[in-house]
Amino acid sequence: TFAEKATQAEPNKSDFLLNEGAILQALERYDEAEDRFKRVLDLSPGYPQAITNLVRNYELQQKTEEAIDLLKDARRLFPQEKRYPILLADALVSGGNFEEAIPILTALREAMPGEVEIVAKLGRCLAAETHFPEAEEAFRAALKLAPNHGGLIESLALIVIGQERMD
Repeated sequence: TFAEKATQAEPNKSDFLLNEGAILQALERYDEAEDRFKRVLDLSPGYPQAITNLVRNYELQQKTEEAIDLLKDARRLFPQEKRYPILLADALVSGGNFEEAIPILTALREAMPGEVEIVAKLGRCLAAETHFPEAEEAFRAALKLAPNHGGLIESLALIVIGQERMD
């Protein structure tokens, strides 16, 4: 039927625009890429790859607040999508919003306890907010997951030394 053909045509158009946006992004034509990704979202609201690509496009242009706003909306509208909290935490951290990132990273840590990068990022945020005992605990937990990770060893050492100097 005509209706079936029409619904099949939209995803193809969305995919075409998504690919076109990715090419424009690779060519550093960010405004045009942004336009394509937004058009995909007009055709297919909540299309995860379009949101991810648009967030990346914002990050490439240092438009952190736009990325954060988009991800907050996406997380609220599509709570089942697992990548949005991770992307939101990353955007918040890159924007220096450590305090806002901490509860998201804490929830992610509980949901994915084996993810070293999430635990380490939580530790960095806690340290940035001067929550040193909690940061130390997070870095120790991350080191249990990746015992030879040099960056974690260094971060933990700095936290421990810093706490000793404060005592």
